Amino acid sequence: MRRHLVLLLAASAVFMALCPASAQKFTPKSIQFKGAPEYSDQELLSAAGLKQGDVLSVPEMTDHSQLLMDTGVFATLTFKFDGQDLVYTLTPATNLYPIRLQNLPLAPGPELDSKLHALFPLYHGKVPDGGGLMEQVRAALEKMLADEGVKATVTAVATAAQPPAKGAFVS
Repeated sequence: MRRHLVLLLAASAVFMALCPASAQKFTPKSIQFKGAPEYSDQELLSAAGLKQGDVLSVPEMTDHSQLLMDTGVFATLTFKFDGQDLVYTLTPATNLYPIRLQNLPLAPGPELDSKLHALFPLYHGKVPDGGGLMEQVRAALEKMLADEGVKATVTAVATAAQPPAKGAFVS
């Protein structure tokens, strides 16, 4: 809830500053991400639904910010557009857990992680204890099973309380 408030306040400040220009479209010279070095710019662009050279309005910039926040991978996110550069400042969430597969006919390991990363660019072997990325991974595992002819329901359960302890995971 707090992270949505931070995003809303940041977006509101930018919106108020650019209020007359809110209907205008802009082509940022660059789109940059700061504060999340474990993710590449390409992964973040893809997760936000952005491409370099996109033409964006201020509300669209806010919508792309919300896509990143909805993953649950970030605790806070703000953005600033100075007329040239669109800069997203991210604070990674501390509640990311490795997944542990139980009672599933899928082999855990690098191959499965690679398949999930191809589907979800911010998946690096861990998911938040809530948020869109965990749900997306859960649904993808169900689809992988269905593709193999196995009808199953996959449920995600966080096995540790906040903050994540060593050895905590999502099962």
